[in-house]
Amino acid sequence: MKKLLLLLVIAMASISMAIASPVDCGYTPNVLSLNPDGCNVGVLTFSNFAVHPTPEAVIALSSVATIGSNVNLTFSLAQAPTTPPFDVILSYTVTGGILGIDNAIGTATGNVTIIETAYASPGNTGLLGSLISSIGSPAEAMFPGGPASPVYISKDIQVTTGAISDFTNSHTTPEPMSFVLMGTGLLGLGLIRRIRK
Repeated sequence: MKKLLLLLVIAMASISMAIASPVDCGYTPNVLSLNPDGCNVGVLTFSNFAVHPTPEAVIALSSVATIGSNVNLTFSLAQAPTTPPFDVILSYTVTGGILGIDNAIGTATGNVTIIETAYASPGNTGLLGSLISSIGSPAEAMFPGGPASPVYISKDIQVTTGAISDFTNSHTTPEPMSFVLMGTGLLGLGLIRRIRK
């Protein structure tokens, strides 16, 4: 019995360590420098960054934060086309399983809108969710089918008048407690099977 309890404690500790893995995304003056491997935040991997138009637009990854079940990436428009109106498109891939996305515009003036879409397949197919955010009006989209991976995200940053310097994209992951409960349940089933033998 003591061996079974010890095994249960070790299994739960390893699950907790897997959930709380260190952040290795950091400030990046140009997201394109993260290609081709991308970067990791906890269980999520962000890769395949693309920015259009280049070289007129340069997007930096200015900060990364994990808040509860959300992984927040703050992007800065480090270089933009010189005069509005203009469109800048940022796209990237998220693997590891997310439940939804949301977007909040940070420092901006004038008429700025971000249209964001999430797809299940490359080439803008298999729509998972879409949202439109503007200054002071963050938007959120939860995927109706539950966690998805990989997710192909496209953000269309439209500046009609004024300017934008940063925006934050939040990726909702399944609650860590769900992983612990699932791992404990699987371990329990394994123990019951072993005891029956």
